[in-house]
Amino acid sequence: MAAADPVARALWLLRDSITPYFKRRVIVVLLLGFASGLPLLLSFGTLSAWLREADVERTAIGLFALVGLPYALKPLWAPLMDGVEIPVLTRMLGRRRGWMVLSQVMLIVAIIGLATSDPRQAPLLMAGFAVLVAFFSASQDIVIDAYRIETLEDDEQGIGAAAVTYGYRTGMLVAGAGALILADSWTWSHAYLTMAALGFDWYRDGFVEPGAPPPGISCRMDRPSSGRSGAGWPISSSPHFRNLRPGRDGW
Repeated sequence: MAAADPVARALWLLRDSITPYFKRRVIVVLLLGFASGLPLLLSFGTLSAWLREADVERTAIGLFALVGLPYALKPLWAPLMDGVEIPVLTRMLGRRRGWMVLSQVMLIVAIIGLATSDPRQAPLLMAGFAVLVAFFSASQDIVIDAYRIETLEDDEQGIGAAAVTYGYRTGMLVAGAGALILADSWTWSHAYLTMAALGFDWYRDGFVEPGAPPPGISCRMDRPSSGRSGAGWPISSSPHFRNLRPGRDGW
């Protein structure tokens, strides 16, 4: 009987540690993390594999690395996303979710444009779409970080950070290995179109989540301040803006 006590305690601790991850708000954050991680390799490693297969010169492939600049420059337009309301969307969904919808829709359009480009015939056009993918992906990251901090309670912040990282890494895995497998058995265009569809399907839960702030709130965040440090601050100065993204901010 005594031998069973440590086992029972271990099972109880395991249940206690994983139960918070099944809260609806945390699951939404997990899905948003997936949507955040999915586009990264589509404009980097996976795109480089496509260019190599298309016999694009290595110098040109190296120049494609510059499409990642939006991830480093996103602090420049973060205050704009915090201060500007989007007609219709802000009224319907609130400021954060309105920007999430806009950035995600534009991101999907950019991925579709990338999917339909020909690296041999129009490399500059493909580079342009790759820059747009990186730009809208970086913009999406800004809003997802703000949304996560402002919708989770204080005792859920650590779990939320872990959940968004798990989702992010899963998105990278799908956009990397998953896209390569699809391209090998199908075509690169079909692989990228599938990634665009996945991004939309996973993202939808982010703005229909019932526990999210009411759409009518349009202050510096999408719900009233709960006393949390940084709540109600502009994106550019609040703590969530300084959160590092694995693979995008140097770790």
